[in-house]
Amino acid sequence: MRNLLTRTGYLLACSLLVLFVSCSNVNYGKKITVDGTRGEVYYKGEGVTEADAKSLGAYLKEMNFFQSDEKVRSVQLLKNKDRIEIRFVMDEKAFASYPELDHSFALSGANLSKTHFNGLPVDIFFTDNLFTEKKKIAFQPELLNVADKVGDELKAMKRLDMDDNKMFYTDNIPGNDAKRLFAYLKEKEFFTAGGHSNFIIRQLEGDSVWIRFPVKSDYANENTYKMVDEFGQQLKRDIFGTTIVRFDVTDIDLKVLKTFNY
Repeated sequence: MRNLLTRTGYLLACSLLVLFVSCSNVNYGKKITVDGTRGEVYYKGEGVTEADAKSLGAYLKEMNFFQSDEKVRSVQLLKNKDRIEIRFVMDEKAFASYPELDHSFALSGANLSKTHFNGLPVDIFFTDNLFTEKKKIAFQPELLNVADKVGDELKAMKRLDMDDNKMFYTDNIPGNDAKRLFAYLKEKEFFTAGGHSNFIIRQLEGDSVWIRFPVKSDYANENTYKMVDEFGQQLKRDIFGTTIVRFDVTDIDLKVLKTFNY
């Protein structure tokens, strides 16, 4: 089921769905490297500082964009009049293959505008390895509330990871129960090596749980809902027993598309 799933909200913008290559030309501004990774942030333009570049690098590391592996990932930070530009070196075939990235990076731009750049509009660019623009994701201020809501909710939850798969859960779920569920998701190949899946579970008052399952827009259809329903029924039998389960299929902003009750 991993091909149906995507990470949630602006966190998706940090998932490694695409191939990245590094820039070798040192004329694209000053450069900082991000500790513990091979990530690099070039920065230039009036009013853009080393502190800005370091802050952006730390954010991208926290969001799992810069990782502690051997891949060099390059980003350029610019200020163009009263707008911030963040340029990601990206394989062109990759971003053409994942149209849902547009919305995800737009969410990330909205979040960065508020949290890192004092409300200045943040435009995202996909570029070649010379930082030449291939695609622009313009700032969308209407996404500010969406980015805040989704990001704040997930940050308040605990998390278990397998590569780029993540299970978010509330702190009223005992640790052993969370680990058992996480192991089940791996055993049933809900989480797989190279996957990018989210599973969000909240313990509600009384004997009930609420599960949310974000899917890509291309898979928001009856075939997907049928597959999810079959998995949900199996999950209910194997894990939850008499516990009441609400299982929502959502879009990447956690808006409900389909609900199953077990």
